[in-house]
Amino acid sequence: MIKKIFSSIIMLILLLLVGCTTSDNKLPDLKDDEKVDMTAEEKVEFLQTVVTSNDEVTNNFKLDTFLDLEFALTNEMSFTSDGMSMENNTTVTLDADFNMTNYIEVGESNADTYVYSKFNKFEFNMLNDTYSSTSFGEEPVVVDTVTTIDASLSNTFFLARSDYAYYQLNGRYDVEFKQDNKVVEASSQSETYANVQQKIVDGQITQEMYLELMASILELQQSLMIDVNTEMTAEERAEMLDMVDTHVNIYSSGTVHTIQFLITQDKVAELIDELFVAMLSELQDLGDQETLNNIKTSMKAAFKAFNFDFRIILEGELEGAKTLTKIEMMITGDFSGFTMSLDEEQSGGFPVLMKLTVKLNKLGFTLDFNADPLTLPSDTELEGFELVEYPPFAGIMDGLM
Repeated sequence: MIKKIFSSIIMLILLLLVGCTTSDNKLPDLKDDEKVDMTAEEKVEFLQTVVTSNDEVTNNFKLDTFLDLEFALTNEMSFTSDGMSMENNTTVTLDADFNMTNYIEVGESNADTYVYSKFNKFEFNMLNDTYSSTSFGEEPVVVDTVTTIDASLSNTFFLARSDYAYYQLNGRYDVEFKQDNKVVEASSQSETYANVQQKIVDGQITQEMYLELMASILELQQSLMIDVNTEMTAEERAEMLDMVDTHVNIYSSGTVHTIQFLITQDKVAELIDELFVAMLSELQDLGDQETLNNIKTSMKAAFKAFNFDFRIILEGELEGAKTLTKIEMMITGDFSGFTMSLDEEQSGGFPVLMKLTVKLNKLGFTLDFNADPLTLPSDTELEGFELVEYPPFAGIMDGLM
């Protein structure tokens, strides 16, 4: 059961990477007075009552997703010996902030099915600064490059129907590549898109794509059907019940029920300890235990905050079968100030200093299995879109690569 739960979560995270966001980027508050008092065994029994949605309530799907991420990495490495010296310094920073809405309406065939995606916000900035110097007793060979990427989108949407795939694009991107502090024009580019409205034949929803979409929806729903592995050993079942008792809570309000999987910073610290116990056991006398312990201490100190909140929302009677209606997830975390310093002996010959900060201000989604219909661009508006061979953002992808 536990493996199925987490494999389902992984599938949903993959969906999120092509997906969307809510207006306030928050999950609804859960009320303490709606929390159902259950033993671990009762929680497990409750999880067995989930059934997939029926055809009448699975025509409209809405996926809102959001991401706000800050990343910074510096890496310094140096080496000197008789007749040779080497230095390599790298700095990478990345900031990403976006929210997006995806909507799927499934009809009886591809002719009355569509997929609509809208970027409410997209901001992406990246810096990669690399300096290296290598010398074999002669004039050093120096590589000094800086790459910056700055991209943004607003009021941008994609609409796939059975006739065409439509794009409206508003945004810009700038890619600048410097070598020895000079801009390399051949590797740098800049583009601005102002209300570009185009359509292409590739990307339209064919009947084959429609059938694949239906199969994917069914697979997703079935992946959330939870069953208990009757072949568990007593020890495995005890571990499963302990996990459910610690991390799973049930909230109920009338006929709406929320299953919450909650993992906090305390669990992360526990997992780090387990990881390094396993590493020390594997390495035994081959590894430097003091170095590993120092890295573990630095990792635990760097985890300033972490919260993983995954929810399954059901409708039905508390003690009867319930229908899946919505899935929600929110992850926040602060991993900052991590430093790893290894001398020549510890690193195997190349002294290394690495500093890492990752601030996940928000990462999450809401997947609604019975969403209200959206107001889409009218046929009259879409008739004015220019027919082209390639989508307008092809240049952006080339630039980012």
